[in-house]
Amino acid sequence: HGTAVAGILASNGEKNEDEYSFKNIYDSSSELLDKITGINPYVNIYAATVINEQNKAKVADVIKGIQWAWDSGCKIINISCGFAKDNESLHRIIKAAYQDGILFVAPAGNGGDVQYPAKYEEVIAVGSLKCDGELAKDSSVGIGVEVVAPGDSVTSYGYFDVLQVFSGTSMAAPQVSALAALLWQQDLSKSNIFIRNLIDRSANKIGSEEKYGYGLIDCEAALENYSKTMDVAEEDIIESTTENDKPLFCIEDDELQGFWTKDVHQEMAKDGLYKAMEM
Repeated sequence: HGTAVAGILASNGEKNEDEYSFKNIYDSSSELLDKITGINPYVNIYAATVINEQNKAKVADVIKGIQWAWDSGCKIINISCGFAKDNESLHRIIKAAYQDGILFVAPAGNGGDVQYPAKYEEVIAVGSLKCDGELAKDSSVGIGVEVVAPGDSVTSYGYFDVLQVFSGTSMAAPQVSALAALLWQQDLSKSNIFIRNLIDRSANKIGSEEKYGYGLIDCEAALENYSKTMDVAEEDIIESTTENDKPLFCIEDDELQGFWTKDVHQEMAKDGLYKAMEM
């Protein structure tokens, strides 16, 4: 899950090609040995492992991961997991980090209402589109969706760096994070609010807000509108589409779900581990 997210965000198909010399145990075709290049390879990735082999994560571990990323100086935190209930401790650290200038991006969820932490006002909630521009059938909808990005049948790296096809809002979120990094690289002194406004203002409106939010992200339009958005006061936040729900009691042992679909991925991961042990 984390490898796929990182691959979409920042993989570099031209780097370290000589290191990929393994034999593919599933398919001898050359396609699976090809390389892909992510949206923005020119970033430093800090990976905090919070999801376990069952595709679950403890809230306490997510909080620790956010704190670690914050302490490490990360400007963008992509959280490709979530759960149905609010958590006061999780929201508290996200609010504090957001006020300190960190931009948060999270998948809206795979079905039903928008999940947490994407539903928090401080987080960009990302929905998933199919290749034909229609909303993916398993993309969460409702108050809170901010933008959408391609997330159905996206090619990225799995275990042993083998290319696989992934689906889910977890695959859409890193595309927004990559765009945010691309925009921030223009001027690192800009605020997280400026970057967020720019992403929202440049999105292509393609449908109702409850399904598509401000619309489909547009890298070219965002870069073109960069100078125009500079005229907007950084404290002038676009009116939030997030619902201010009353917090529900939630202990930090509750689990979050990684937002990716197709059970075959989990089975392939297990099989891959067994194969690795046999080697």
